[in-house]
Amino acid sequence: SVVVQGFRAKGRARERLHLSPNDVAVVLWIALGDITVLLGSDLERRGWATVVRDTGRPNGKASVFAVITPGKRGGRVVPTRLDKQRILSMTSNAYVSSTAESTAPARSRPTMVERTVRQSGIRLRRTPTPDGVRLRRQIGSGASWAVERFGAACHLRDFAV
Repeated sequence: SVVVQGFRAKGRARERLHLSPNDVAVVLWIALGDITVLLGSDLERRGWATVVRDTGRPNGKASVFAVITPGKRGGRVVPTRLDKQRILSMTSNAYVSSTAESTAPARSRPTMVERTVRQSGIRLRRTPTPDGVRLRRQIGSGASWAVERFGAACHLRDFAV
């Protein structure tokens, strides 16, 4: 966990905050012509509250935001059913880049199998999974985003929790 030290207000005692890496994830606002994109990385609720309150953030709405990479946290798949309902109540254009299973780390092989493979001179390499969502739009066109899905990527309404 990350520890951030700072001062509350002038003349007050120093305060120490214990933050998870996701509390301090980087959020990027990209503006290019008439296109605005918000990349939220793994920022969590407390971090988003800070972004929303920040008066220095750009004005306007992002034309792209809801592309989600699922995962597992505490034994449960995220986004949850409630996350899906909440997000889909705000946009009909929400996509998931893969299934929760495809984001799980590969299982390791037993030591004996690893040794046999290594001794036989066989070189194994992991092939990248072609999961993902690609969004394209011409700058200044005012057109809708073209959405392409690859592998297990799907619309959020079709994501099985």
